[in-house]
Amino acid sequence: MSELIEALRATATRWRAGNLEHHGGVVLVWQGSVYGWKNSLRDASHERPGAYAIDDAGHVFVAEGGDDYNGAKCWVVTDPDNDQQQTEADRIAGQFETLRDQAVAAEYRNDLSDDEVAELRTQMAVLSSQYFNLTGEALK
Repeated sequence: MSELIEALRATATRWRAGNLEHHGGVVLVWQGSVYGWKNSLRDASHERPGAYAIDDAGHVFVAEGGDDYNGAKCWVVTDPDNDQQQTEADRIAGQFETLRDQAVAAEYRNDLSDDEVAELRTQMAVLSSQYFNLTGEALK
């Protein structure tokens, strides 16, 4: 994550150097390219989820939630020190997917009892809760 943040900051700095008429505000970046500038961070519904905004102090925000048609739900401040948290979230998501695959396969093959499938689903619920605590999103 910190490499991405630094790349976004560098992109915004280069753009600002070539566009001195735009003071302050935020530089908007989509898929590594600048697509705009605004004098302040505004309603996220005007941006696609996954778009970034970098202010002149180097703070990086990402548009999250929503969809491409209706725009994002909100801006979220990125934390370059969040690598460990993301690694843990990825590990939990992997375990969740493994359990989900086992539960689905067991239901088709009928090789686990109902209690064993229920135990898998309970473990999935625990992992989803842990993932939510790290990311604010639930696993399904």
